[in-house]
Amino acid sequence: MARKLFDTIKAGTPSPIVSDSYPSAGDELGQPRNRSARALRGGLLEMSANSVRDLDPSSIIEDGPKDRLALEVEGIQALAESIRQHGQQVPILVRPTSEPDRYRVVYGRRRLAAARLAGVPVKALVRSLDDTASIVAQGQENSLRLNPSFIEKAIFVGALRDAGYESGTIQDALGISRQALSLLSIVQQAIPLTVIEAIGPAHDIGRRRWMELADLARESSTDLLAALSKAQPRLSKELSSDRRFEIVLAASKTKPTAHAADKTSDEMIAAADGTRLGRVKRTGQDVLLAFSGKGAPEFCAWVEENADTLMQELHSKWLNRQKPSE
Repeated sequence: MARKLFDTIKAGTPSPIVSDSYPSAGDELGQPRNRSARALRGGLLEMSANSVRDLDPSSIIEDGPKDRLALEVEGIQALAESIRQHGQQVPILVRPTSEPDRYRVVYGRRRLAAARLAGVPVKALVRSLDDTASIVAQGQENSLRLNPSFIEKAIFVGALRDAGYESGTIQDALGISRQALSLLSIVQQAIPLTVIEAIGPAHDIGRRRWMELADLARESSTDLLAALSKAQPRLSKELSSDRRFEIVLAASKTKPTAHAADKTSDEMIAAADGTRLGRVKRTGQDVLLAFSGKGAPEFCAWVEENADTLMQELHSKWLNRQKPSE
């Protein structure tokens, strides 16, 4: 029986998918009674687990918590060219889905993207992992290979929390202490994702600087989105991510002038036919728009229903006015 199994493996028959689940308690730690049987099982599992398959990249689904802010286009193109010339040196890890011949990526998203760009099959290890084991494998592999920045770890922590993973699992995935997890969570919750994405991974910006930015929002009630808007005209794509962080941090520390802080105004707004629409009022740092439910009740109700869209359109128009003319 064992001889036939070994012959099958040597003949190149695809090895079975292996489960990485731990043995249950009460099974004598899951160890076979016989040492030879244990060695035989270990050998078979290792051979199966290390069997690399060539998979069609289109058969692999990319979802789940992300561990990086973005896949750099230039880096993917360079990796694709390397794969064309020298082949894929390190396999990715995938796990099977409920659909036949369909897989879900665990780690190796850059290699998968490069294989797609190169138009070649992707080399992959296939393992049957549950969600928790998959997250731990993803976090540990990326920490070892990618050296994620502090803020990328914080984003990963937030994604894992949103997905419902417990603190212990997140610590195992990133290989961090409870204190480190707490600091990452504080930064992730204090700084809006829009601000983080505008800055980027900022590999040379560590915990202390990100905490400084987070504390401006937590302790000084600084509006980081407003600071980002103020800094936006200077956040060129040509700038390094570290430099963009410095610009946003400086904008967040800038206080309004005494004149702006003390400024007050109150002005009525009317339609062309003289209908009273509302008022615009400036008090300190705030500008308030008040629409008249008496003078234009239908218009007032429409504004209330579409407030979010209208505010975003106003903000987009303001941003476009800040762009330098070409």
